[in-house]
Amino acid sequence: MSPGERSERTRNGYAKDWAVWSAFCAETGLPLSAVTSSSLVRFVEWLWTQPGWTDGTRTAPSTIDRRLAGTVVTARTEHGVTVERNVARDARRRLRQLVEQMEDSAETRGRGPWPW
Repeated sequence: MSPGERSERTRNGYAKDWAVWSAFCAETGLPLSAVTSSSLVRFVEWLWTQPGWTDGTRTAPSTIDRRLAGTVVTARTEHGVTVERNVARDARRRLRQLVEQMEDSAETRGRGPWPW
């Protein structure tokens, strides 16, 4: 799907996701084009520590999952980065591990239950 075929809401969300990826890259010294399995795992771990929408919370797992999608799609379609198929698989696996730890500790994030 080309960027013009996406809804305005999706385009805006992906633009925000890319801005967050850009902040992560600036903080860690990675080039913006470093959309790799290992960098996305680091991105998930970094996002896990970032503030959430509500004061005193951290970023919700669903937001992290969407940021992965937005980053990968934007890298491919807007920036011409060649990204391997299933590049986010390990990052999503790491996110599931973090969610399991969160559930074991009774920590809450975001506005609702995690769909997994």
